[in-house]
Amino acid sequence: MTITRAVMFLAVTMTVTMGCAVAPAADYFLSPTGDDANAGSRDAPWQTLERASEAAEAGDTVTLLPGEYPGTLQPLNSGTDDDPIVFRAEQRLEATLTGPDSRGEPAVLLDEVSHIRVEGLRILPGRGGACWVFIRDSSHIRIDDCYMDEAFGPTPFRIDRSEQVRIQDNVIHRHAGGNMIVNNDNTRLIFEGNTISRAGHCPWQLTRNRYVVARGNVFHAAWGRPFADRSTEAMLFEH
Repeated sequence: MTITRAVMFLAVTMTVTMGCAVAPAADYFLSPTGDDANAGSRDAPWQTLERASEAAEAGDTVTLLPGEYPGTLQPLNSGTDDDPIVFRAEQRLEATLTGPDSRGEPAVLLDEVSHIRVEGLRILPGRGGACWVFIRDSSHIRIDDCYMDEAFGPTPFRIDRSEQVRIQDNVIHRHAGGNMIVNNDNTRLIFEGNTISRAGHCPWQLTRNRYVVARGNVFHAAWGRPFADRSTEAMLFEH
C-alpha cells in the first residue's frame, strides 16, 4: 500500500469510527415547577413525565425532584445490559406519580421496552381510577423500593408476556376491587422482599407463567386470599 493510499484508508477509518460513536449517558431532572423547554439539568429541570419519557435513552438517568407528577411515565426507548434507563426519586418516596385522568390507565407503562429501572417512587393514583404499573411485551425490567397505594381501577399492577422482570422491596397496598397484581404468560419473574396486602379479591394472581421466584415477601390477606397460582411451571416459593 502506498503512503497516499494508506493515509486515505486511515482517514476513512477514522470517519467511520467517529460516526459510530455512542453519545455519553445523560442525567436529566424533573420538577413540578420545571419547564419542558428547559435543558433538563438540575438547575433547569423539565416538568412532565412525557418529556422525560421521550428523551431518555440507553444509559440515561432521570431523577424526579420532590413533588407530584400527573400523567404516565412511558419510556419510548430501551436501555441495554450495560446501560439501562433509570427513573428514580432524588429523595426516597418524595416524588409521587398521581397517574393520568383516564380510568384504568397506568401511572407507569412499560410497553415493548427493555432494560428499564424504576426506583424509589410513590405511585398514588387516587380515586380518579388510574392504575399503578402495566408491563407488557417487555424484558429486563426492575421496579425497586416503590410505594403503591389506593388504586381503584381494574387490576392496578399487571405484567403480561414479559421476561426477566424483578419486583423488589416494594409496598403494594390497598386495591378496592378485584385482583390487585396479575401476571399472565411471563417467563422468569422475581418477586422479592415486597409487602403485598389488602386486595378486594386476590393480592397476587399468577396464570401460565414459567420460572417464578417468590422470596421473602409478606402477604396480608385481610381483604381476600393471600395469592393464587394457575399453571405456573417451575416456581420457587420461600421465606
